[in-house]
Amino acid sequence: MEYMRDGEYPIDYHALTGKYVPHFVPAKETPPAKCVDGVTVVKNAIASSPLSSGEKEEIIRVFRGHPQATISPVFPMSVIGLKDRGTVLFDAAVTTAKTIRSSKLSVCGWDPEPIVLARLGLVEELDTYLYDFPSNWQFYNNGFMHYGPVNGMFADANLPFRRGRVSDADRKGEFYRAETFPFRHMGLEPLGVFSAAMNERLMQSFDGVIRIAPAYGKRSAKFKLHAVGGFEVMAQIKDGEAEFVAIRSRFGNPLTLENPWQTAYCGGESYSQKEICLETEAGMTYVFTSTPDAAFASEIQTPAANSAPKIRPDRFAMLGTERSF
Repeated sequence: MEYMRDGEYPIDYHALTGKYVPHFVPAKETPPAKCVDGVTVVKNAIASSPLSSGEKEEIIRVFRGHPQATISPVFPMSVIGLKDRGTVLFDAAVTTAKTIRSSKLSVCGWDPEPIVLARLGLVEELDTYLYDFPSNWQFYNNGFMHYGPVNGMFADANLPFRRGRVSDADRKGEFYRAETFPFRHMGLEPLGVFSAAMNERLMQSFDGVIRIAPAYGKRSAKFKLHAVGGFEVMAQIKDGEAEFVAIRSRFGNPLTLENPWQTAYCGGESYSQKEICLETEAGMTYVFTSTPDAAFASEIQTPAANSAPKIRPDRFAMLGTERSF
């Protein structure tokens, strides 16, 4: 979406103080403290504006397409990302991402905002979003999720023993009553969004540049992920800093890695530039370290099996089932 300078808004932004305006706003603007449904806000504002009827119709046509259309240049369009840090568009994307969420709930379980927050490197905002994620979308004790929020699935949440009419597959024309609660269908979208957001926290490569832990904060992790260009990326992170990065080239394509350190070392060569560019050979693994003689060891660790259910403090989500006897 085209960036708009001050005074070029199709509606009066300042008239909507305390509400969310669903288009890129300049970073110098104060992010609204209260967020509401942006599409509704814009429609109401346009309806009361002095614009001509034709102008109103065009603006409404643009904004009613999708409630999260304003973050689409970051994901899934991949037009704006960390490569644009320091630009006006990047700052506007950050401001928009920070103001698009309404309280603890997002638009729906398929909301791509957590992926956007990761793509923009917004660690704190992403932490908050993902902390609320299970309570909003994980309806099932096995970890499966639903695209509808807890407070939106009113009947299932409040009437778990209500019954629905179910047909018998073996006896045509015969029906029986069954509890609806155990048979609510799960939704794949939240699981996909959550997994994508976690991957984007650990590594990004959508624009051809491999970035290690761009939105992971001061945490520790080990991972192996596939990157654009046919690369297998293995890395170990400690307190937010990469200890080593090993990249296997599957097809021999050129490799571009955002340097995780001030100086990186690989194959007896040192690299101090911001982006390390190498020609690779298919089947070869390239190991990058922060010192020329760095020694490292990484072992696969298997987490201990759960011995008891894990329950959220608000009890909206849990893994496993509590013993009832």
